[in-house]
Amino acid sequence: MKWLEIGRVRVDSIKKEITVNLHDGYDKALNKLDMFSHCMLFSLMEDRIEVYVAQILGMSEFKSQLNLKIPPNDLDAHKKYMDLDSGQLVDIKPYFPVEEVILEAKESRNRFCLNYKDYVIGTYLVYGKRTLIQLNKNLVEDIKRESNHIQRIKKGDYIRVLWWFDRFDKDSYRKTRMCNPPYNDAPRMGIFATRSPIRPNPMGSTLVLVEEVDYHTGTIDVLGFDGFLGSKIFQLMFYQPSIDMVEDANVPPWVSHWTGYKSFEQAKEINLATKENLLERAIDFDNIELCDELEMNQQVENDYDDKEIHIFNAHIHNLKNIYLSIPKNSITLITGVSGSGKSSLAFDTIYAESQKQFMDLVLSNQMLNDTFSEAFVDRITGLQPAIAIEQRILGANPRSTVGTVTKIADILKLIFSIIGERLCPTCHSVVGDSNVCNNCGEVLFDPTPQLFSYNHPDYMCQVCKGLGVEMRIDREKIVEYPERSLLDGASSLYGDLRKHRKAPNANWMRGEILALADDLKVDLEGSFRELPEEFKQQFFYGSNGREVSLQYKNSKGRSGIITRPVEGAVNLIERLTHDTSSSRMVEQAQKYMSKQTCSICQGERLRQEGRLVNILGYRYVEIVHLNIEQLRIWCHRIFIQLNKTQQDKTKMLFIKFNQRLKRIIDVGLSYIALDRSIPSLSGGEAQRLKLATQFGTGLTNILYIMDEPSKGLHPKDYKFLMEAIWCKWFGKKQSNIKNLIPIYDEISWKKHGRNGTFGVHKWFGIL
Repeated sequence: MKWLEIGRVRVDSIKKEITVNLHDGYDKALNKLDMFSHCMLFSLMEDRIEVYVAQILGMSEFKSQLNLKIPPNDLDAHKKYMDLDSGQLVDIKPYFPVEEVILEAKESRNRFCLNYKDYVIGTYLVYGKRTLIQLNKNLVEDIKRESNHIQRIKKGDYIRVLWWFDRFDKDSYRKTRMCNPPYNDAPRMGIFATRSPIRPNPMGSTLVLVEEVDYHTGTIDVLGFDGFLGSKIFQLMFYQPSIDMVEDANVPPWVSHWTGYKSFEQAKEINLATKENLLERAIDFDNIELCDELEMNQQVENDYDDKEIHIFNAHIHNLKNIYLSIPKNSITLITGVSGSGKSSLAFDTIYAESQKQFMDLVLSNQMLNDTFSEAFVDRITGLQPAIAIEQRILGANPRSTVGTVTKIADILKLIFSIIGERLCPTCHSVVGDSNVCNNCGEVLFDPTPQLFSYNHPDYMCQVCKGLGVEMRIDREKIVEYPERSLLDGASSLYGDLRKHRKAPNANWMRGEILALADDLKVDLEGSFRELPEEFKQQFFYGSNGREVSLQYKNSKGRSGIITRPVEGAVNLIERLTHDTSSSRMVEQAQKYMSKQTCSICQGERLRQEGRLVNILGYRYVEIVHLNIEQLRIWCHRIFIQLNKTQQDKTKMLFIKFNQRLKRIIDVGLSYIALDRSIPSLSGGEAQRLKLATQFGTGLTNILYIMDEPSKGLHPKDYKFLMEAIWCKWFGKKQSNIKNLIPIYDEISWKKHGRNGTFGVHKWFGIL
């Protein structure tokens, strides 16, 4: 972490006032900060980050100066603030009661516990449904030696977590002084008037509730952390109401409707509807009656001229001084034997020259010619902007879906962000236009299409990273041989426990199983399958803080008693998988895991907030499961049921959505769903999807160059290809196309009687 000092602080201990003088260039960062009654100062001291809350008396953006007063509710304020001017001022944040006021908090015993000492102390992680801070191993060892350290944190404490926005630690972000915060009706303002991660020092401050503390493994289970998965923690400090809480703080009008305190309610589980239930709920998919408004013909008449493309002396590869003209506003077929130069003419000559001429026009930079390959043609006239539809796979990225490739999902996301009903991710109550849930006080930001993006780091499920599946611990892999005794190798994780029982040592990983058995009076001689359920539960998931004891004596005569809670096999493996200091341990732990549906999002790939948005009860994550034909019917049925205001806001989007669905249906892919992974498509399906997508552009007077478009298609699917090409050029379906020659490789030239050379034909589709 690199710290930038943003200014200097001067404290008047008699008047109990503070003057902040910012360094050059930070004046605009103060803009609108004086619309808050209080702010927070973050000062880097020798061994910690100090956090102060102060009342704003006045501000001069012109002078880059801020005048503050020490709050009167501080128990002994002047002493606490005496060393403020000895530190290095690194941040200023506005005081939001919704993030800083904890009504039920009591005065803590101390303010500091784990201080910043020029290194990161831990990482925010998610283990299944647990959200926790995993302290660094070296720090854990120090804590074990100094037992009075972390044990000051206990279940039920409220602590302030200071952490680093790694993603925004870039010079371009650090130099930003103004931003547009995602609050309703908020104006453009200085970054010091926001909690934006884009700031000179990208640090975050979050209050959390401690749910559990494991002193031995260095894990602190917390509730309420609003940072990113993997966020680096650099300080933990106790929440002190006398310093941190201002009950009568005022905020600007655009956030005045937010609640005045922070809530720590556990998020409710989403009651998932199965695909079958979705289809049965309200939409009759057998009824194909459509909404006329969405079937509006949005085609733009072609106004191509009748000129031709003239090629002079093409000479690349097997093309030997070729001169020819190709008519526009027609479908032209290039045929010939393998190696005769078909692709050289289409792609290396016509397409390459079109791209070159277009970029010369746009950038007007002759030097750009160096970035393109040498032209092997003397001249081409009458050329149009060209799009190449080549024989390339759509991609093997599992994140790519039919919806993302065709951009249909983008339209659907926009529709949901405009008229979707939002539910609170905590209590599932309806959230109004104010973005505040009246039931629990949860504050949300304005909805955007990114809310439904599996690939956006802020909105994808944090556990599965938007893939819908995760590597989860498999109990059957932990106990591979349940018919055996744990003493005799039922689990390879613990090995030969019989040997360990005969000569116990200080190895607590194995010892805790023996200690647990003694504590529960369980005989380990029997098979694992026959053991009591209570023992199995604690064997896998731990004793929930209840301590057990193991007496040991090793071969060197060293003896002792270890007393600890049982961690459990599942928790042990989870901890080892996040032990980045030892790749061998991670590999060992992964032996006991298997790919399963994500435990948090249940395969829906999004965070809770995006999963809950619905239109008339239908959630985005459910709709993308429908096949294209069903989705089109849903589109019509839902639009009819919308109120007038909703229809006016989204009519053109629904029309565009419907048209794109029709294009996919026209190429015979009505059975695929938007969330279908691209790598799972066959070659023919991918080719038809590509044609439907690239022919669907609204651009006119475009030259389409296709390379063997029928490759990968079954002969029965040629009709879909022909329909797509016919519709693109002639603007309507050809209801009775017979004897069409598919446009593909060397078969075509034989049917035209060509031998040895390629042929260029003007083709109208009917022989």
